[in-house]
Amino acid sequence: DHLLDPEEFFAEGSEDTENLGITEQELKDFRSLDTDGNGKLDVEELTQWESGFYQLRSAMRSLFQVADTDLNEHLTSQEMKDASKKISSTEAQYHLMEWAEHHEEL
Repeated sequence: DHLLDPEEFFAEGSEDTENLGITEQELKDFRSLDTDGNGKLDVEELTQWESGFYQLRSAMRSLFQVADTDLNEHLTSQEMKDASKKISSTEAQYHLMEWAEHHEEL
C-alpha cells in the first residue's frame, strides 16, 4: 500500500517483525511523524525522518527547553552561555558543534 505502519517503520530491514520491542519514545516519534493521523507513514511523512529534519527539530526544541529561561522563544548569547552545561547533555549540542565546524570552514 506504499505506507509504513510502526512495525514496518522500525523493522529497518529485519525479517523478525514479531519481536521488535518498539519503545514508547519510538511510538511517540512515529505518532508525531504521522501528521494525517492514519496510523501509517506516507512518503511525505517519511521524508521528515529520512532527511534528518525531524531529529533537528526535536533537538532544537530541547535546546529551547533548557536555555530559553525567559520563555520568549528567542535565545540570547547570555542564555546560551548560562545553559552551556545543560545544552551539553542534549542532542542539540551535536548540531551546534556541526554548525560551528561548518562556520570555521567558511
